[in-house]
Amino acid sequence: MTRKNIYIREADLEIWERAKKMAGKNISAFVTTAVRRLVKEQEAIRGLHKRITIKEVFDDGSSIKKSFFGRWLVERLESNDPDADKGWQWSVALTQRGKVAVFRFLGKNPKNCEKARFDYFENVSEAVEAGIPGDILAAATEKLGDDPTIELDI
Repeated sequence: MTRKNIYIREADLEIWERAKKMAGKNISAFVTTAVRRLVKEQEAIRGLHKRITIKEVFDDGSSIKKSFFGRWLVERLESNDPDADKGWQWSVALTQRGKVAVFRFLGKNPKNCEKARFDYFENVSEAVEAGIPGDILAAATEKLGDDPTIELDI
């Protein structure tokens, strides 16, 4: 049998005491079961998500690439909202940490566009408050209905 030492932060002592009471004499099996479950969940989450790279293009023509792990919910939609800027195409992703990522670009091709913007929000409500068109968010939210429950690291 292999021996592993772990160090516990002072702030985590209470949870470890509770775990010890639940586990009885075999804390090792208890911890191994919990780690096995966590690894399985994380592998499932990572299987749903891919590395997404976008290029944000600013008014002065400069640009910067940004990437994150997530999955697109909707891509390249034009808003029918009369208050939305015309000519912009919208894409919405769910990040691996459960945030809502919104990418929009002016033109037909995100790789060769005049302007492109990227924002992320804690949830859909924040995106609505920031002025992201409701029809775009409704389309993205509809896709979330098929999503399995994801354990958030928040």
